[in-house]
Amino acid sequence: MEGRNKMHTFQIRLKDLKEKIKKWNKEEFGNIQKEKEILHTRMERIQQQIIEGGRSMELAEEEGRVITQIKERRKQEEILRKQKSRAQWLKEGEKNSKFFHKVMVNHKQHNRIFSSRTVKGTGYFNKKKWRSYW
Repeated sequence: MEGRNKMHTFQIRLKDLKEKIKKWNKEEFGNIQKEKEILHTRMERIQQQIIEGGRSMELAEEEGRVITQIKERRKQEEILRKQKSRAQWLKEGEKNSKFFHKVMVNHKQHNRIFSSRTVKGTGYFNKKKWRSYW
């Protein structure tokens, strides 16, 4: 009976932790896609002001800040995509070895060396020459 209570307590704490992490995520990162759209709208407004009234130092600085923020959001978006794909890899990979195999074959194809230059930069080694060289 006591083991059951400990497990129940653990589940409650885990659920509470999940809610806290979700709240922290929203406060810290927010909705990346929505923020990116807002930044693009700001950029369009700034560029329209430049077209209509000419380029000023203030507009140029604001444009630079917005560009920096857009780049940051793109990096965050890329990191998020990588994390989600890894989570999918782990989830799907456990159930489906065919999925694992496809991903590994894909990685293997991308990590191949098909040709190489000599140290002097002359000529190329193709597959056959490469094998004979070693």
